[in-house]
Amino acid sequence: YLEGFTTNQHNGYLHPTFNLHTTVTYRSSSSDPNFQNIPVRDKEARDICRRALYPREGHQLVEADFKSLEVMISACYHKDPVMIEYLETGGDMHKDMAEQIFFLDKLDKSNPAHNTLRSAAKNGFVFPQFYGDYYKNNADSLAEWIGVPRTGRWKSGQGLVLPEGPITDHLASHGIKSMDDFINHLKKVEEDFWGRRFKVYHQWRQRVVEDYRRTGRGEMLTGFVFQGQMRRNQIINTPVQGTAFHCLLRTFIELDKIMRRDKWRSRLIGQIHDSIVMDVHPDELETVQETIQWVVREYLPSIWKWIIVPLDVEIDVYDVDGPWVK
Repeated sequence: YLEGFTTNQHNGYLHPTFNLHTTVTYRSSSSDPNFQNIPVRDKEARDICRRALYPREGHQLVEADFKSLEVMISACYHKDPVMIEYLETGGDMHKDMAEQIFFLDKLDKSNPAHNTLRSAAKNGFVFPQFYGDYYKNNADSLAEWIGVPRTGRWKSGQGLVLPEGPITDHLASHGIKSMDDFINHLKKVEEDFWGRRFKVYHQWRQRVVEDYRRTGRGEMLTGFVFQGQMRRNQIINTPVQGTAFHCLLRTFIELDKIMRRDKWRSRLIGQIHDSIVMDVHPDELETVQETIQWVVREYLPSIWKWIIVPLDVEIDVYDVDGPWVK
């Protein structure tokens, strides 16, 4: 199906080539251009790159981004009740972990420094832990986020400035005065994360690895089998990342069927990570958005009964005749 996307010029537009099986965990990759590597966290780099990408004349770009797709899919595997409660009630595990890691009585989302700590907990601890990382690497990543040295004893007044004061002073008041102290603290946080907070999830991870080492193969909820030499984190990540991509790909294919059946003027362009990017005619914008939501919220759970948590997408709409930035 996706072989139709080539690097050939057609009506002045460049179509990307998609390589579906070049990563160990069976997620997608792409080239010419490599959508997967367009910067996101660096706003200046992102805007520079995305300003080069335009829709057809009289159209607008639309990006539909699955919300926490891999976290949702992981819950369909491990069925951890704590995780499922977070997902069903809209709880904020990243806020909770930031409060635990950085000794906050209550994280204030209206405060930019506290939001930085939440992002640090999300990207420097929670997601890396889900993907098989461990506390020492997490400590290095978090140190970069909060602006403190990765070695040695910390000085007063260093790093991110919080309402509570500079981060080194705040952590020192809780007994964390050096990088070694911080690493030991993260070790205890990790033990609590898997031993108390997400205990069922941890048991599933252990079981998946043990089964793979015994049989040399694993099976995804979508029916695909994976095998071969894999590290521990690859064994854990492959069923989650592979199944998440199958959800995105099935959405992509279903949208294409509907688009062709109903003769839309809008077109699918491609996907980047957990997002689908479309070139949309303004008259069809509302229909496109409603159809995407229907496929994700209703169609996918109807064909795959193992989906036990609500899937959703966030849809960003860009200007008519404008680039892929706001």
